[in-house]
Amino acid sequence: MWRWRLFVEWLLIGLGASIVVALCLRVSVVERADRLLYDLIAPLHAAPPDDHIIIAAIDNDTLATVGRWPWPRQAHADIIANIGAAHPAAIIYDILFIEPTADDPAVARAMAGTTPVYLPMLFDIPGPDGAPWQIHRPVEPIAGAAAGIGTANLMLDNDGRARSVSIATPDEGTVLPHLTELVYRRLTGHESPAFARTRDNGAALFIPFHAPGSFRTIPLLNIMRGELPASFLRGRIIIVGATSDGLGDLHPVSTARAGRMSGAEVQANLLSSLLADRFITPLPSGWVMLLSFLPFWALLIAFWRLTPTQGLILSAVVTLATLAGSLSMLALGGIWFPPVAALLGIAIVYPLWGWRRLAAVTQFMRGEVDTLLAQTGMGSPATEQAWSDDRVASDAGRLHQVIALMRRSAREREEMLQFLSHDMRSPQAAIIALLDSKAGAPEDREMHKRIHRYAERTLRLADDFVQLARLQSRKAPHEPVETGDAMAQAIDMVWPQAQAKHVRIERKEDQPTNGNGPDDWPGLWILGDAEALVRACTNLLINAVKASPEGGTIECGAMRDEEDVIIWVADEGPGLPPEREEDPFGRFGYSSQPDGERGSGLGLAYVEAVARRHGGKADYRAGPKGGACFSLRLPLAPGEDINPGQN
Repeated sequence: MWRWRLFVEWLLIGLGASIVVALCLRVSVVERADRLLYDLIAPLHAAPPDDHIIIAAIDNDTLATVGRWPWPRQAHADIIANIGAAHPAAIIYDILFIEPTADDPAVARAMAGTTPVYLPMLFDIPGPDGAPWQIHRPVEPIAGAAAGIGTANLMLDNDGRARSVSIATPDEGTVLPHLTELVYRRLTGHESPAFARTRDNGAALFIPFHAPGSFRTIPLLNIMRGELPASFLRGRIIIVGATSDGLGDLHPVSTARAGRMSGAEVQANLLSSLLADRFITPLPSGWVMLLSFLPFWALLIAFWRLTPTQGLILSAVVTLATLAGSLSMLALGGIWFPPVAALLGIAIVYPLWGWRRLAAVTQFMRGEVDTLLAQTGMGSPATEQAWSDDRVASDAGRLHQVIALMRRSAREREEMLQFLSHDMRSPQAAIIALLDSKAGAPEDREMHKRIHRYAERTLRLADDFVQLARLQSRKAPHEPVETGDAMAQAIDMVWPQAQAKHVRIERKEDQPTNGNGPDDWPGLWILGDAEALVRACTNLLINAVKASPEGGTIECGAMRDEEDVIIWVADEGPGLPPEREEDPFGRFGYSSQPDGERGSGLGLAYVEAVARRHGGKADYRAGPKGGACFSLRLPLAPGEDINPGQN
């Protein structure tokens, strides 16, 4: 019953954790923590800054020298002409020309040179009359002279940071490419793979931003003064943009170092990612949900088979593996799986399951302890102790009483064994001695024989019981034992009984240790209890003698089977009855014997206990000649030399 209740609670914990994790993912409760991890690791996936990209910065020194912003259009015309004279591969002029001036033709003439110039358009969000946005393009004739006009807008998350950008913006049946996409096409002659992936749905591309200052940057003032050699700019991609604090073209982006990045450097990061096709792909929401459920459900399943310590270790390992797996996927593969919801699931199920399992086990043990105390008449400490309101103290009191009960039971067990081994055996031995000393009248001899037989049987039962109980209670020795020697001692002990019944005992060995004669036994060593092993072999041989017919033969031996040694005894008797074959080593499994007595089964129970004590097992099968064959399979001692012939 308590297991079923524990299973229901286990299931409720799993379902509750699933609901909490699903809600966290749905309402973005843990999104802030996920973004902290993302901002920390995402730059590791970024491609190295492209050396062909140079930022010409309109910085504070340039503004101080040229004058206040906005500059006259003639100044822009001169800048474009100076840069174009060095023959760069392309110019991204990240300045808006949306208001007409008298100097616009000069700008257009400067842009009409051999170097392509790309300009941004302005998005007003929202647009008028409910429109999502309104587009402002550069004025003519500047727009006509530009090699291309593209979007340059960033997408801000709800925390105010920019992590993504759309390079394919749908607008009235057309797709507006990003400014950097136009430059990519100029350099390669085809659209970028990223544009091809997002053309139809306008999905955002997540950029692994470098830290601010990662791209090569020079003051625009140096170009205006002609202080740079033409070779420095030739074949490069020049991005002209404002980096001064007062011009407002600074954006909060996701980087390991918190801060703002100029629009020109944002374009440099995006163009570098386009050239390397290195972006971050968030997993679909369905996969995120599944992978968030997987760790804590796997833990819940494993908890059924683990100890509390193992459960704690596995929980720590799964937590670290989930976190490390998520961050590794982001840094190495550019795949983003937000891990905090999964970690929250682990943080929910581990303490809850530990609490409920401990409560269930405590309740079960409390009931068992109370039952045990009631059955033994020791009462319940809850009504006897002043601290009954303290559950911990009350349970400690119960445990103290159980320990006292166990100690008392151990003393009573030892007293019982002493009683059986001395007080019961002594009278039986005295009866046997008295009968042996008094022959009596002929008419009393049959009565004497019966009394003698019953006394011997009682003595043997008491001895078997005591030996089995002491074997199970005392600490097992761990000493080298030679199995052949143990069997030889057992044969010597049983020899008088075998001789009285004219039963022959034959030892069967495939290969002796040396060739000196049949008395040589193979050196098969185990680690264990020599006395117990001799008695186990003796019990098997005594049973075989009793079961064998007059003049029969008993075969016994020891042989090696890979890393085990098998000790066996086979007789020519009737074998075990069918009701005993199912559990041949059961204690008090009575069976009839050829001499009319009923065996108690304690001898075979002792044999099985010895086998388990040595890390092996006992077995029974029908013998090769129709009798019973008992065997003990015991592990060999470590370091035992393997002789292929001993098999």
